[in-house]
Amino acid sequence: MDKKKMKKISKIVLIVVFIFFMLFMINTIRKLIIIKELQRNVSQYTSSTNYYVKCSSNQDDGAIVVLNSYQKDNKRLFVVERIENGKTIAKISTYDDGKEKHTFLEASETKKASLDSHVLMAMNLYDYFGGQSNMQLICSCISSKVESAEYKGKECYRIGNFRSGNWLDAAYGTSEVYIEKDTGLVLKTNYGTTVNTEMEYQFDTIQDEIFVEPDISQYELVNDL
Repeated sequence: MDKKKMKKISKIVLIVVFIFFMLFMINTIRKLIIIKELQRNVSQYTSSTNYYVKCSSNQDDGAIVVLNSYQKDNKRLFVVERIENGKTIAKISTYDDGKEKHTFLEASETKKASLDSHVLMAMNLYDYFGGQSNMQLICSCISSKVESAEYKGKECYRIGNFRSGNWLDAAYGTSEVYIEKDTGLVLKTNYGTTVNTEMEYQFDTIQDEIFVEPDISQYELVNDL
């Protein structure tokens, strides 16, 4: 093969490589723009002080674990329920008024309460992509997959293989998350093949009545739970 043909082939190869590189860069920038938009959208919710979040997770044994988090100003209520065959078999409720935490346990025939609880429970509203610098976001975008999808009638982005920094990512590996386009709120996450969760939200609907504690006389008092 003469030098002229070699030069022509090399030029074509360089053009092809350049085209692929440009397509790669455009796709990475597209994903970064989408993520930045989702961060802007969710920022209007993360500072809310009146909200309800429900997180339902399917377990390997067929049970469902439901986390319910309520907040109004400085008052919080966090409820964990384990449901089997449609029936709640265990429930832990922690009431936090900003000064004290009281925890109530109900399971089978057991009803216990702690008025000096050290149980740390919270489920805050969060930015799925938060806590990362722009460079870290770009690196995460490179390996991630971002595409439009629909979940329960809501327009979403389905994002896969994005390393969010969430401990579940590290524990279970590859994740897939559905994030609503308009709000930036996470609607569903799949971690590995074992942990699947669904999220529901309400804003500015929480009333003081939800924070009224159960009748303590119906519970056995213990030091801590």
